[in-house]
Amino acid sequence: MKVMIKFPAFKLDDFVSKLRKAPRNNDETALLRAELLSIDQLKRYSSNLAKAHKINLRKGPDKLLQRLSDNATVIHNAYQVISIANTSAFK
Repeated sequence: MKVMIKFPAFKLDDFVSKLRKAPRNNDETALLRAELLSIDQLKRYSSNLAKAHKINLRKGPDKLLQRLSDNATVIHNAYQVISIANTSAFK
């Protein structure tokens, strides 16, 4: 079964350019940076997360395609909201 997902045209360069010109709040930036993990922390976290998962060898229904489709819908809707907000903010 093929799943076709169509997204509107998106120009990353334009978005990044507008994002760079947007006003920044240094307090918010500092808070965000404090929450980011370093590469070593991310490696440890991902390793521990992988070890915590158990593999089920029994066959069951394939739920991945439906989850991918649902995720694509959520991402598409979020893109539309951000695009509308971005368009109105930079007029």
